[in-house]
Amino acid sequence: MKKLTFILFLVAGVVGLQAQDEAIFTHTFLNPFLVNPGYTGITGNHQIQMHMNNSWTGFQNAPQSYALTWNGPVANNMGLGMVLFTEKAASLTRYRGQLSYGFNFLVKEDFRLGIGLSTEFHQERLSASVRDNPLYEGSDPLVEDRIDGAQWFDASMGVMGDYQNRVFFGLSTSNMIRARLDDVDDDSFAQEIFNYWMAQLGYRFDLTEYDVLLEPSVFLRKTRNAPFLADFAFRASFMERRLTGGLLYRAGSGGQLGLLVGTRFNAFSILYSYNVGFQRFQQYSNGTHEITLSLEFPGKALKAKQAAAAETPPTE
Repeated sequence: MKKLTFILFLVAGVVGLQAQDEAIFTHTFLNPFLVNPGYTGITGNHQIQMHMNNSWTGFQNAPQSYALTWNGPVANNMGLGMVLFTEKAASLTRYRGQLSYGFNFLVKEDFRLGIGLSTEFHQERLSASVRDNPLYEGSDPLVEDRIDGAQWFDASMGVMGDYQNRVFFGLSTSNMIRARLDDVDDDSFAQEIFNYWMAQLGYRFDLTEYDVLLEPSVFLRKTRNAPFLADFAFRASFMERRLTGGLLYRAGSGGQLGLLVGTRFNAFSILYSYNVGFQRFQQYSNGTHEITLSLEFPGKALKAKQAAAAETPPTE
């Protein structure tokens, strides 16, 4: 079993070091800012969120991912945001720090569009203890490079839209700098920087008479040297969004199915999901657990708008 575990993580974490640089959180549909800088400040609210993902539970040194994000408005139609991300899988540790800048505007009265850009710093480090494992033969340049600690800068860009507070969509591209450096073909620059992308589409059904909000959505992603993934989510909120439940399904990499539950107390909310896979490997794992903690409060511009609306007398 020890040999199996070492081989598993060496293959997944070392041979696959060039795989996706975006964390595969299943709660991306709850926080598009994780992968789309176009979301920066578009809601008019300050949003602080913490994501915790524990995959392949039951295995020692199974992958654990953590992300802390903030985004919010800093001026009229402008937003800033940051992401701090860390992931550890066996002997491999990854870090990412990101600053995002967004500009949003009204295309027309009920259609808001956001455009954003992020600059990122990445680091990957492999524990030197892998040299002591008898299964490692040594002299692997990829492993040795990561033991020394590999670092690089990158960038992403994206757009995010919201129509009538019902239809929401997003499109972003990641690894813009690494895509340019890694591609040795004669493709145009535009083709190279759009090799890796993520797209989101969803709709909100507000059933006011039943005090229910239904929100189906789909999230597609094509990231570096990783299989194409499609996430389908269906979320239902009740009692003025104080209670939430939903289903999650991921197509690709064998497939996953998950259940989502959550609750909200004023500005604070907590959501939990449990996912199981359809691969044969699932019989050796206890599934994947993910928790999102969220704090949201309005920015100055939104507060002023809400106060003005409250003072306006109703029209007869």
